[in-house]
Amino acid sequence: DKYSYEAPLRIVNPAFVIKNWGDSDVAVKVDGKLAERGKDFYAGYEKTHAGIDLILWFKLKSSEKVRFSFSPATK
Repeated sequence: DKYSYEAPLRIVNPAFVIKNWGDSDVAVKVDGKLAERGKDFYAGYEKTHAGIDLILWFKLKSSEKVRFSFSPATK
């Protein structure tokens, strides 16, 4: 995966901003399982002076480590 992050213990509704991602779609895995957009996972884009940032938000509460992986989606 292009980007990955292992969250520490006790996370609540994590959000990520990936600078200069561009406007390509993203494939997201949470603990190795493909996540689908919906009420528990949101992906959006923000145009900045430097490019287009990817913004990810998860409705997730955990007291265990969680591994997030982000990569360009294949069509």
